[in-house]
Amino acid sequence: MSEQPEVGLPKTHDLVLLFNLAAKECELNIQLREVQPLNRYSVEARYPGDWDPIDMREATEAVNMARCIREAVRNLLPKEALQQGE
Repeated sequence: MSEQPEVGLPKTHDLVLLFNLAAKECELNIQLREVQPLNRYSVEARYPGDWDPIDMREATEAVNMARCIREAVRNLLPKEALQQGE
C-alpha cells in the first residue's frame, strides 16, 4: 500500500470551505452550487436557533444531493480506505 500524504484540514462544518479546499487538490465531479445549499444543514443541525422550517421537498432534495456528493467523494478514495470503514 502506498503512503498517502496527510492533508491538514480546519475543524469546521463549513461545507463551502471544505469543498474549496478539496477542489484545489482533486477533481470532485460536483459543483459548488450543489454543495452550498447543504451548508445550512451542517450548521443548523448542530446549533440551536430560530431557524426557518424545512419542508419535505427541501429535505428530500438535500438528502439526494448529499448522497450524490458522498458518492463523488467515495469514488476518489482508494479502495483500501473504503474497506477500513466497514
